[in-house]
Amino acid sequence: MPYGRGWIPIGTNASNSFRGVFDGNGHQIPELFINSSNARPLHSGLFGHATDATIQNLGVTGVSVNSRLTSIVGGIVGRAVDTHILNSYVTGSIQGTSNVGGIIGRLDNGSVSNSYSTASVYGRNFQVGGIAGVISNSAIINTY
Repeated sequence: MPYGRGWIPIGTNASNSFRGVFDGNGHQIPELFINSSNARPLHSGLFGHATDATIQNLGVTGVSVNSRLTSIVGGIVGRAVDTHILNSYVTGSIQGTSNVGGIIGRLDNGSVSNSYSTASVYGRNFQVGGIAGVISNSAIINTY
């Protein structure tokens, strides 16, 4: 069992956001572990915050995100603005307070397409979903 904080997300907030293209080239990131229960970052996932980004062709398998005190949590991205996720998937377990999703916690003005999540998702308060906790002006296409 992993211990400590584990992975520190790429892009922690809007002013320090991941921007650009991340192409996993069909590879998997196995056993990603994030424990931010004590550190309380606002966004949590492989990418904490992404803006004007494309994340594609990526598998995040056996993920364990334990962010019970954190809002905006996802297996791939916690918070995304003008971001597109394509041909990607997540398996494992994801926990947060609100805005919790298997792939993405909160998506504004973006899309998730040709992707899936079989992760178990738990939110302590509200806005929890298998793919996304919250979407606004966004599309989820051919995704389950």
